[in-house]
Amino acid sequence: MDPEFQHAQDARVPYLSPANNGDADGRHVRVESEIDLAETYATQEHTSLRRGMRAVVRARLDETAPTPDEFYGITKWFITAWNPLGEISSLEQNVERTDHLVARINAETTVFGEVLATTPPDRSWVEDTVVFAGGTVETMVAIGRAFGQPAVTAWRDQYLTVYPTGLSDEITEVTREVIVELRPQTCPMRVDDLDGARCAMHGGPYGSRAIHASAVWATHRGLLLPRLGCDPCADGTEPTLGPLGKVGGPILIGDIGLASRYGGYVWS
Repeated sequence: MDPEFQHAQDARVPYLSPANNGDADGRHVRVESEIDLAETYATQEHTSLRRGMRAVVRARLDETAPTPDEFYGITKWFITAWNPLGEISSLEQNVERTDHLVARINAETTVFGEVLATTPPDRSWVEDTVVFAGGTVETMVAIGRAFGQPAVTAWRDQYLTVYPTGLSDEITEVTREVIVELRPQTCPMRVDDLDGARCAMHGGPYGSRAIHASAVWATHRGLLLPRLGCDPCADGTEPTLGPLGKVGGPILIGDIGLASRYGGYVWS
């Protein structure tokens, strides 16, 4: 096997596939995440695209900080509407929920900012997150709870605070220092972030298992490319590695439940 192709396979982001892509029943069984829900909120990264770079907001994880009694800057809130309480959801359903969330935020007279991508460090799932300024803790927690989210996040001064909404006993209020950094738009489907390196399709066109595996891979890539950018393949216009890189990928004829902080992909 071509070493470059093998390296791309080895570096593939570890999204969770259905329990068994080669079995008609197994394709409908979601593999649950082994990561604690609280940890997903501690380690999540919020990414927007800025002048050919990724602007990433995340928490410093080596220690927590006491929540200050007073804040002096503008509060920015990060709230998603995706996958409420772990409900298996399609992209169409999640996008519609984001639209409803934006409408709710506008009704609360806060200042809407943008929609950006929230991922874990390994990019094994992604959510669209609405970022906006203003609003009280009580109001934002209520909005998060109304959209089935166990937590919302606030960025004030140099701190990120995760606020529980009461929908999960796993979440507690935690404050950490914030880190803001610029990163190059390396291939988002590779965890090694090598400059100029491209990804390779997982699965293939022959056999049920391979076809369904390639469909999951194509779905994940289709989520990450527009949200995180990719210089090596020019945001998807250049071919991936391997013999199938130039012929495109599978065409989905049914809905697939997206991977999330709760578990992996599953066929509806």
